[in-house]
Amino acid sequence: MSQTKYTMKKVEVLSAAERAMWQERTQKLNKHKNYHVKNTYFPDRMDEWDAECKRIEYEYNHRLYALNKIRHAVFEERELMQQEEEKQRLSARREKARKTREQNKSNSSLPPVRRSARISANKTTSVDSL
Repeated sequence: MSQTKYTMKKVEVLSAAERAMWQERTQKLNKHKNYHVKNTYFPDRMDEWDAECKRIEYEYNHRLYALNKIRHAVFEERELMQQEEEKQRLSARREKARKTREQNKSNSSLPPVRRSARISANKTTSVDSL
């Protein structure tokens, strides 16, 4: 009997599909670890029972790892789209601010209008007195 070495990768269980896969894995392992199943392997074939346990774990971890990769790819794509939208919003805001500044500069070329009649009356009288 050949010994297969399984290397398991770290997986995250966050999405609904990943949780469903994890539940399926747990159910299959619990069914395999059941007394009646384990007793069929006892005492001579316990290595086979353990190998089957590891195979189930490896198979589901591999599937979960694939789901993790898909979820991360979708997350990265969404993140890039959000960053692009933010850049577009900022450029539109900058353009609007630039137009407003230009408009204010063109309006500021006129001399400021005095709103106080009293001050403007004082200016005319003080100039006339000289």
